[in-house]
Amino acid sequence: MNNNTLNPEAFYGQLSSEYDHMIRFENRLKAERPVFEKLIEKYPIKSALDAACGTGMHVIMLNQLSINVLGADISPDMLDQAEKNAKRWNCDSRFILSSMQKLDQKITNTFDAIYCLGNSLPHILQEKDLRQALSTFHKLLNPGGIVVIGMINFARVRRNNERILSVNRTGPSGGHSTLGGHTGRTGDTEFIRFYDIGKESFYFNILTINWQNGKAAHQLQTTELKPYTQPRLETELFKAGFHENDFFGSLHLEPFIEEKSKNLVMISRK
Repeated sequence: MNNNTLNPEAFYGQLSSEYDHMIRFENRLKAERPVFEKLIEKYPIKSALDAACGTGMHVIMLNQLSINVLGADISPDMLDQAEKNAKRWNCDSRFILSSMQKLDQKITNTFDAIYCLGNSLPHILQEKDLRQALSTFHKLLNPGGIVVIGMINFARVRRNNERILSVNRTGPSGGHSTLGGHTGRTGDTEFIRFYDIGKESFYFNILTINWQNGKAAHQLQTTELKPYTQPRLETELFKAGFHENDFFGSLHLEPFIEEKSKNLVMISRK
C-alpha cells in the first residue's frame, strides 16, 4: 500500500489531464451508447443527474439521447475537463461542484434518474456519509424515479485476490474503466491499475509510466475505497427509502452472481 494515500479530490485532480486518454473516452462514448439506449427503453426517463460525472462522458451520452442531464463531481479539475468535453461534443448540459452527500444543498430541482457509476460510491468511507448520500439521492428523485449505482464486485475480488482485474476495454463494465484494474498503453504513456486489499478497505492504485527514448519515468497514485457488498447496500438503500431494489452483474442487466460477476449494478426505485 502506498503511504501517500490521496482523498478523491486530490486523486482525480492529479489524474485529470490524462484521464480521458486512460479511459479511451471517445471509444467508450460510442461503445456504451447502445447500452444506455436499452436502459432508457427499460427505465424511461426525461431528466437525470450524474452524481460523480468525472470528465462528463455519461453526461454527454445522455444528452445525445435527448435526456436533460446535470453533472456533478467533487473534483474541480475533472469538471474543467468535463466542460471542455461538453463544448467539443456540442453538449449543453451544466456541471456543478459537489460531493454526493451535499448535492441537495446545490440543487433545487428533482430528476427521473440519478446515476452513480464508475466505483464512485466506494469513495465514501464513513457510514454516516454513505447514508447521507443515499438519502440525498432519494430526496432529489421524482416519485417513481430510479438510482443506478455501479461498482466493482468487491466480494469476488476479495475471494479470488484479484489485485489486477481483466475488464472489457471498450464496452461498459458497470463503471468507469479507471477502476477496472487493467493495464493499458496510449502512445508513450502506460497505465497499470491494481488494488491493495486490506481487511476493512481497498486501496486503488494507478501506476503511470511515461516512456521517453526507451526510458521509463513513473508516478504512483493511491486512494482508499470502502468495499461495499450487495447485502450491505441493499440494507442501506431500504433505510434510505428505496424499494424494488434490483441487482445485476453489469449495465447489460444480466443476473448478479456474487462468485462470478465482475461488477455489481444496483437499480432502485423511489
